[in-house]
Amino acid sequence: MRGYLALGLIIGVAGIGVIMVRAVRERRRQVGVLRALGFEAPAVRSTFVVESTFVAVEGVLIGVVLACVTAASITLTDEFGEGMKFVLPILSIVVLMAATVAFTLLATFAPARAAAKIKPAVALRIAD
Repeated sequence: MRGYLALGLIIGVAGIGVIMVRAVRERRRQVGVLRALGFEAPAVRSTFVVESTFVAVEGVLIGVVLACVTAASITLTDEFGEGMKFVLPILSIVVLMAATVAFTLLATFAPARAAAKIKPAVALRIAD
């Protein structure tokens, strides 16, 4: 089960990284306009990091709640979990949540940095 958990986390973090790369490409013109209006590179970078963090935290919280509900329902049924006691490993859950968000931030760093480097004149000149 831990292998499946690790595989799911790797795929999820990679998915968020791909989403952020696409977001930077799709918003190239908008970022160029913001940079032309005077937004500094750190402000643009932090916008993408905050967006990615929000998506990661939301996904982690939904996943943890659904996993706990599923584990409780399996453990507490008479047929499947007979004689089992339902215990939440709080420390493991918190460590996994923090690791997932941290790896998501690492996956977001490169696209956010690329967005911050967009030159306004180049972004506004490109025809889509």
